[in-house]
Amino acid sequence: MAISKQEVFFKKESAWGTGADPTAPTTTQLEVLGKTLDFSFKSENSANITNNSSSHLPLYRTMGNVAYTGTYNFEYVNAMPFALMLGTVTATNPVEEKAPYVWTITPTASIPSFSASVLGVATNEINTQLAGCYATSLSFRLGLTGGATGTLNFIAKSKTDTAFTAPTTITLPTASPIESIGTAIDIGDLTDIAYLTEIDFTISRDSKINYSLSSRTGTQNVLGKYGAITGSLTAWVEDSATARELEDIVTAEDCLAEQDIVIDWLPSCNTSPAVDDQVTITIKDATLKSAEMRFPLNDGVAYTIPFIAKYVSSVVWKAPATVASSGW
Repeated sequence: MAISKQEVFFKKESAWGTGADPTAPTTTQLEVLGKTLDFSFKSENSANITNNSSSHLPLYRTMGNVAYTGTYNFEYVNAMPFALMLGTVTATNPVEEKAPYVWTITPTASIPSFSASVLGVATNEINTQLAGCYATSLSFRLGLTGGATGTLNFIAKSKTDTAFTAPTTITLPTASPIESIGTAIDIGDLTDIAYLTEIDFTISRDSKINYSLSSRTGTQNVLGKYGAITGSLTAWVEDSATARELEDIVTAEDCLAEQDIVIDWLPSCNTSPAVDDQVTITIKDATLKSAEMRFPLNDGVAYTIPFIAKYVSSVVWKAPATVASSGW
């Protein structure tokens, strides 16, 4: 069957496993996390077939549990994906009277669950809703070409194919994609570094769903803990007195200092930027693990620098709607 229009919507749940339908019609850009590239989900049975000692053919089947996982690939147009991954969203107090509204997103021990509602529009619509979802990883990648891209991986408690209330119209994010133009990156005391060409990092959490003897679907959520941030930097090596300042951080002999990495984005080519066009990401206490210098024959000298960090301490987003109106 040909599907002419597809989208996936993400919405905070009032209780774990209670499906939250997308707004119909959608009136804000807070349920579509970004510019959707593709989405996939998997239903996996732990069923098994066995035989006994007196038979050469398998005779028995065990039913087992059913597990649901999903993957969403997208381009960033705002900071909404971090709300699903980190969980806590606070507003400026008192709340601003008009947009932009400042959201501060920080990691929390008890993140709220969300629903992922998949819509495929055709003669016979595909409506699938994954409920009781928790993010297990979120990546951020920014290079010189195109917008910042990411992948959200998550687990779910249950799936239903009964039709949810599908949006009659879909209002997609209108903000400019997060891109290299207008992005400033600080590493410790090094501010607005001009020679970086790429940055990527991944946030992970070992959330899982447990089962009971009497149920095929999950009956308990275990939110787990955040893992260390892993990422990498790519940079040109300039012909300057400070050309090796990143390498100097790696090779410091007295003390390997931890450095905050701050990514600040505001589109500089937009004379009238949208109210949701500014995002600041702070990666806390990063350690630059190595610095590999490359000397190509027909190009500039460059570094590849992997790093680890303790956590993303905050993501500040100037949003088009208040925290309360978005359900967070």
